Amino acid sequence: MTRPGLEEVAQVADGIGPALKHIVAGKTNGVLQLTELVKHAHELKLEVHPYTFRADELPSYASSLEELFTIFLQQAGVDGLFTDHPDRGAAFVRAHPRTP
Repeated sequence: MTRPGLEEVAQVADGIGPALKHIVAGKTNGVLQLTELVKHAHELKLEVHPYTFRADELPSYASSLEELFTIFLQQAGVDGLFTDHPDRGAAFVRAHPRTP
């Protein structure tokens, strides 16, 4: 989603739910390639809750569901997420509290 598209969404919504690939484009030479989507959404006061975190469908840049949670919640800075494993997501958030 482009910045102008996000500006339009921000007029009528409080957040967006993009696919994982719209936030992390992959890994190049061992370095995660984050898009600007979260940054732009947050600048417009939109929350970002990507989908769907599944242990049986990990992207190539993550070796576990917990690593995927780390990438998105701690490195990419998303606000929440959609997962088929809410018990593991809640346990991760409890074990890794964010500081304001």
